[in-house]
Amino acid sequence: MLDRLPGADLSGCDLSGVRLRGVSLRGATLCGAKLRHADLTKADLTDADLTGADLTGAKLTGAKLMDARFDGTTLARVSLVGASVDPLVEARAVAAGGAPVKIGDALLCMTLAAPTSAVAFGRGGSLLAAACGRTVWLVDAETGVVLRVLQGHTNEVQSVAFSPDGSLLATASDFNTACLWEVDSGRTRATFQGHESTVPSVAFSPDGSLLATGSADGTTRLWDVADGRCVLILVAIGEARVAFTPDGRYRSDGDLRGHFWHAVNLCRFEPGELDEYLDLRVPEGIPLLPPRPPEALVTPQHPSLLPSAVAGVSVGLAAFATSALALGLPYGAAALAATLAGVGAAAVPPLVHRLRRR
Repeated sequence: MLDRLPGADLSGCDLSGVRLRGVSLRGATLCGAKLRHADLTKADLTDADLTGADLTGAKLTGAKLMDARFDGTTLARVSLVGASVDPLVEARAVAAGGAPVKIGDALLCMTLAAPTSAVAFGRGGSLLAAACGRTVWLVDAETGVVLRVLQGHTNEVQSVAFSPDGSLLATASDFNTACLWEVDSGRTRATFQGHESTVPSVAFSPDGSLLATGSADGTTRLWDVADGRCVLILVAIGEARVAFTPDGRYRSDGDLRGHFWHAVNLCRFEPGELDEYLDLRVPEGIPLLPPRPPEALVTPQHPSLLPSAVAGVSVGLAAFATSALALGLPYGAAALAATLAGVGAAAVPPLVHRLRRR
């Protein structure tokens, strides 16, 4: 019934989100119609009356819109890529955040805002996040429509990453911090602080419960996405490796002397020196991370997860190698890669002991 509706009177109809691809609405009356997020790709709206209609977020990609009337029409975030439309209507749409007829124009606007330092695709490739200076642009990858611009970082954003379900976006900046954003609302969910230098890399674990941030301060931190707590810090120091929790408990491998110590006021203690008095060293078999339900763990029998995890966190890490685990990462990076590859919280304790250089 919707494949051919030339001349139809659809005034005031609620067609929000309706798929109208290729439909002929030539000469149709759509005064006051609700067409929010409707898919009108390659639809024929020649000579249609859209006076007072709401086209917010509608896809008019490749549509025929010549001689159509747009008096009082809401054109916020409308995609006009490849459409035939009056230039004045196009200008109104672009001013309201829509994508112009030539998609290159939208991308040019984004690149002119500031140099693009990082990009990431989410939601099956339908959403693009681009770090431009201190802001992050969220763009509909199909239409080029700029959905929103995330603002909040005080220094240049260096890395962006979507959560596995595409609902969250992590960003990291030159100002030693990382942020977590809700993609749909643009609201800041959390700000992660603790690094002492720039944070050039972020990545989610496969189940989305952990976020890894790699910093030029030589550490990689794992954060609990649910509550924003730092749950583990990984360090590679020369021939030694250490994983420790923010409260000072640790597990290590190799010789840490001269590189890692505990301090009480102005007194310095080598690793193990306080073991007789304080419960700092975590024994083998005791988890460093809080245990998670079995269904939340991803077993290491999925080799395809490892390359993506390594690629997601290795770029830009100043203190860690960028080769794959199979090629012999330093311990700190190997522990991080294995953790993000889904080894899971229950298996983290023996990581430092088990991941020896081959």
